[in-house]
Amino acid sequence: MKLKKYIKNPRLVSNCEYIRFDKRKLEIDLTSKTKHDEIAILQIKLAKMAYQLLQISINNFSRECIKLRYRTLFRERNLLTLRNTVRLKKLYEAFELKFPKGFLDTYECSLDINDSYNWLRIITRNVNRHVHPFRHLLMIYFLNHDIESFFLVTPDQGPYGLGPWPCLNKASIHYKQNVVNELRIKRDYYSKNPVGEFSCSCGYVYVRKGTDKMIDDRYRKSSVKEYGDIWRTQVKNLHKKGLSAKKIAELLGESPDTVRKYLLNGKKTKVNVSETQETLIEKYRMELLEVMKQFPNYNRTDLLTEFSKVYRFLSKYDKEWFNANVPAKRKMVQVQSVDWNKRDEEYYEKIKKLYDELLVLDKPVRITRSIIGKKLNIFRGIQKDRVSKMPNTEKLLNKITESVQEFQIRRCKKIIDLLLRDGKPIYISQVFIKGGTRWEHFKEIRPELEDYINSKQLNYNPS
Repeated sequence: MKLKKYIKNPRLVSNCEYIRFDKRKLEIDLTSKTKHDEIAILQIKLAKMAYQLLQISINNFSRECIKLRYRTLFRERNLLTLRNTVRLKKLYEAFELKFPKGFLDTYECSLDINDSYNWLRIITRNVNRHVHPFRHLLMIYFLNHDIESFFLVTPDQGPYGLGPWPCLNKASIHYKQNVVNELRIKRDYYSKNPVGEFSCSCGYVYVRKGTDKMIDDRYRKSSVKEYGDIWRTQVKNLHKKGLSAKKIAELLGESPDTVRKYLLNGKKTKVNVSETQETLIEKYRMELLEVMKQFPNYNRTDLLTEFSKVYRFLSKYDKEWFNANVPAKRKMVQVQSVDWNKRDEEYYEKIKKLYDELLVLDKPVRITRSIIGKKLNIFRGIQKDRVSKMPNTEKLLNKITESVQEFQIRRCKKIIDLLLRDGKPIYISQVFIKGGTRWEHFKEIRPELEDYINSKQLNYNPS
């Protein structure tokens, strides 16, 4: 039952006097149906959270620990930058969407984004200012937690935890030991995820993209930026013992091509500007012969890719010797004429099957000609100059490919379907956060999503 303010006559009683309640003035409405109202449900949840909070000793938590738990949940929702500052504009937008219209104003918790001292800005900063506990309850509710689950959240330790971090250099005696003290964090240009660059004293520098979500992620690397002298020396020592590049790569956890690259780099010498052209020709001949001896399966393209400087110099200034010693050019295969009707039928069936598979992916992807061409290895075949010869395929592609807005709508509808399937309440703010759509774009598709939510809830049958 909702509490109401008891109206008293200030002329008849003082502030210190005991007040006997008069049932006739209490205005208790036992027939009220507000328990099904969205605001009433929210009030009950907040009341329960307040009760939970009162059961916890104040000595069991601190302001700093609460802020670090907020930071963990902000990071999960992409509301935190690499410098651990909150994306305030995005937070404001999502926060206001979470609550019914007028609710925050009723409880004197309205937000003014232009006010540098509004309570939501203060609650996310490490400043010596207090925020009312009720507003903390609003924040915890916004983050989809209650008091019990919130205090089980691990305080934030950054995207890669606290150092030192393990060295992943298999050639070093301290492999997998926590000896790395230098970490540089950047942001990936495309995914906007953090990228950690770990530099060890042994000269080994590895890179890890994305945050650490599990303990084993500390031993994951996306690439190696610098191998260092210890690693290079170990490669040479193993090579002297007669081990192949493939075996060395297995022992050191790298690719055979990387090992070959470092073995060959050790044999190259810097070019002296004063050397004559004849001396360079003789030297580059020896280098190219040595390369072809070590990699007998390399064709001209491989040699050009890996050893372009030597390749281009000899092909220009020692053409006769070059053509006599490098692998012969591949013969051109005669291309048969294309049966466009048959190809049209074949592409149509492949694309239709792939389309059905893309629609049921757990993580939706935008359906474009590019992704269809890459997945089916027919990228060139469905370009405009060729697909026009396949009318059925062209018609299908025009029908199933999505604009950015169409993809955003489909992705958000999938989120709504999953929430409904799990029996969870659907709030438009949840769809906004999980959908990953920019606010200015989300405003355009919001009416359609709200209509979709209403239609789904009306037609939903739990049985």
